[in-house]
Amino acid sequence: MRRQGVMFAGRHLRELGHENVAVLAGPAHMTRVSGFRRAFAEDGLEIPDSAVRLVPEPSLKGGTAAAAEAMRARPAVTALFATHDVLAVGALQAAQDKGCSIPADLSIVAHDDTQEGPLTRPALTSIALPTREMTREAVGLLLGAVSGAPSDAPRRRLLLPRLIVRDSTAPPA
Repeated sequence: MRRQGVMFAGRHLRELGHENVAVLAGPAHMTRVSGFRRAFAEDGLEIPDSAVRLVPEPSLKGGTAAAAEAMRARPAVTALFATHDVLAVGALQAAQDKGCSIPADLSIVAHDDTQEGPLTRPALTSIALPTREMTREAVGLLLGAVSGAPSDAPRRRLLLPRLIVRDSTAPPA
C-alpha cells in the first residue's frame, strides 16, 4: 500500500507534465521515496539522489528548511513531493517566503492527508490513507482474537489509498 499511494502522487505530477521534481522525506519514508521514483522511471525519468532531501524529524520547521534547500539546490524544480503533510506545509511556507506562487510556479503534493492539508492556502493535494477501513479491519481482527472464536483461514485484504487533488498542483509554467 505504501508504494501504491506514492505512485498515484508521481503519476499525477507526470500527467501534469512535471519532470524536474524534488522530494522531502522523513528517514522512515524511504519506501515512499522509492515508489515515487518508480512513477517517474515508468516514463524514463530519473529522480537523482541530489533531489531527495532527508528531514530528520517530520516538522513544520524541517519541511521549511528542506524545501528551501531543495529550491536553492535545484532552481528549475517545478514540483515538490513531501512524504508527510507537515513537511508539505513547511514547503508551502518556504515557497511563499521565496516569492513563489503555488501552484503557478511550484506544485506541491503531500502524503497522509492530515487535517492540516485542506486548511492550507492553497489547499494541499495529498494521498489519503484508508484509515477508517484500516481501523475497522484491525478492530475486527482483534475482537475475533479476543473472543476465541475459531477463525477462518487468514485473509489478506488490500486497502488502497487515494489521491485527493486540491489547489496545490498544476502543470509547470
